[in-house]
Amino acid sequence: MDENHLSKKLEERIKELNTLYRTSKIITQSHGDLEDTLKRIARVIPTGWQYPEICTCRITVGDVVATSSRFKEGEWRQSEEIFLEGKSVGLLEVFYLAQRPEIDEGPFLLEERNLIIELTDRISEFLKILESKNELEYIQSKYRNLFGEKREAIIYFGIGVGGQSSIYFCNRNAEELLGLDCKDLIGSDVIGILGDNGPEVLSSALNDPCTQEKREIVLRDRQGQEVTCTMEMNVFHLSGKKMALMILMP
Repeated sequence: MDENHLSKKLEERIKELNTLYRTSKIITQSHGDLEDTLKRIARVIPTGWQYPEICTCRITVGDVVATSSRFKEGEWRQSEEIFLEGKSVGLLEVFYLAQRPEIDEGPFLLEERNLIIELTDRISEFLKILESKNELEYIQSKYRNLFGEKREAIIYFGIGVGGQSSIYFCNRNAEELLGLDCKDLIGSDVIGILGDNGPEVLSSALNDPCTQEKREIVLRDRQGQEVTCTMEMNVFHLSGKKMALMILMP
């Protein structure tokens, strides 16, 4: 293999890595707008192929279609399905608008097949994040005012590795019970609002198959005062994550 050929292969790998990096950056900086995010990714993808000057891209997810600049379908096409939870939800397509020498897969490199697979995997990860975000927003809107005319306090949190828990939201009754704003609670560990028997009772409720059994639990409000409540716990999985809905009655 001569020096020019090695240099060309290295140049192609750098292009592919740069495309993956830029795609990941777009996803990381996304505000959750599916169409806008896919459009930005579609504009980047042709730069990772061997002939970017004749390359176009189309990403289809459900009813959303995003294309690269000056998009046209070409005769030469490379594609890969996009999956979410094992189900095909879309398609990533790359086209060449003019003929180029036959290589591994028509005019496409074997490395470009690997690249398109990696890109669809990253899009799938973005869709998982977006689905979780939409589900969470639905739960927030459903429960935030659900008990507005009653006394039940709602605290919704995720359960991570090692039993660590992160509060996702609480309703107004929980804010009043603890003397804290929801924005001050979001992201904090639920252990931080528990009183003396709280960790033990919480652990029992999370691990007991009979999760809706009522238990007495002690919380601490903003002033450090103990507040005794009757608690019901609902544990479930949301997009592969263990979540809990704690319902408290003072």
